[in-house]
Amino acid sequence: MSKFKAVIHVYRKRDVLNPEEPVIHSALHHLGFDSVSGIQAGKFFAISLDAEDQSDAAILVGKMSKQLLANSVAETFEIIKVQSV
Repeated sequence: MSKFKAVIHVYRKRDVLNPEEPVIHSALHHLGFDSVSGIQAGKFFAISLDAEDQSDAAILVGKMSKQLLANSVAETFEIIKVQSV
């Protein structure tokens, strides 16, 4: 077994309202960041795990994301990276 670290981002699906996003967007404009044209808020996970190889680690992280980290009705996830540590 080898040790891996995975980074996963979880976001609301485009058609599901995230009440944080307009508030953050408005606050950024209020602070003078007028160049911001959109924002997508979400969750960030950094997971340390043991696996046979990088492929198996990615499969495990995908299963974790589907079963627990992301609500499949309202959210989608993206595995940013899985790397050996």
